Amino acid sequence: MNLQTSVEITNADLTRLLTIMKRKQTVNGKQQAQVESLLLTCLHTGLDKVNGKSGQAIASSLTRDLSGLTQVTMPCTVNGEDVCNIPIQSIDNMLGIIKYHGQLLTLVFDKENNRLRIKSRGKQTTLDASGDAKAFSHSPDTISEFHRKGIELVNRVWHTDGVYYITGNGDKIKPLAKYTVDSADMYEALRCDTMNGQRLNRYTLGVEYDSHHLQVEVGDFHLGQTVTDVALKTKAKETWKWQFDGGLDEVFKPMTGSCDIYIYDFRDFGQGMRLYIHWPNVMGSSEFFAFQAGVLTY
Repeated sequence: MNLQTSVEITNADLTRLLTIMKRKQTVNGKQQAQVESLLLTCLHTGLDKVNGKSGQAIASSLTRDLSGLTQVTMPCTVNGEDVCNIPIQSIDNMLGIIKYHGQLLTLVFDKENNRLRIKSRGKQTTLDASGDAKAFSHSPDTISEFHRKGIELVNRVWHTDGVYYITGNGDKIKPLAKYTVDSADMYEALRCDTMNGQRLNRYTLGVEYDSHHLQVEVGDFHLGQTVTDVALKTKAKETWKWQFDGGLDEVFKPMTGSCDIYIYDFRDFGQGMRLYIHWPNVMGSSEFFAFQAGVLTY
């Protein structure tokens, strides 16, 4: 028997999830998506399983250069199996499809035939959907393989009992610092990287001990270097400075409200510094985090 689980999700939530997951950045002056495909995991939360309510749609993926990780969780309704993994072979193609659909989408994944049906208000679009498809156009990894690599890092950085990083040998490393900032303020600081068309994709972040600001420096002197002081909720208890890439402006662009930025210091291991950025409750019903390694040549 070909059992097919269906997932209901709003068009707005799925569009938001896919757009965030792309993690656009600029490389050699050209914008590119750091994630082209993904495995969408839809599962019951157990709160109202009988009626198929209270589900979560979770997308997790490494970036193509393996320096970043993104996870987005959105609410959905799951009817059928407890867990349904839906391969999205092309995020761009999926976005191009759902913009022609209604406000509420029903996704039905046919595992036997590797097809995904997208339904809304009497309209249905059918799309190829296989976890064996390539994660990127020139990638040796399939979507399923690349997803598993991402989950390995998720299990190292995301925990329900606190914020810490688990090393390869099982040691727990706590963050050097935690800062709470306004997402709009961070985006305003980071987007100055595009001033006069620069798009250098380099963001120098740092704080001084006892200051109330996170300093963000972008751009060069030829077309305009900009330094912005982003207000912190509490005073900094440390001094540090490091450079990052990973399209951080695009990470903050769609976000609202406050977020927590955790700083990991791996300099003693020769691995620079890393960011863990967490939005615990976006728009009341979703969660989002991004992890980004610093530039090692800084």
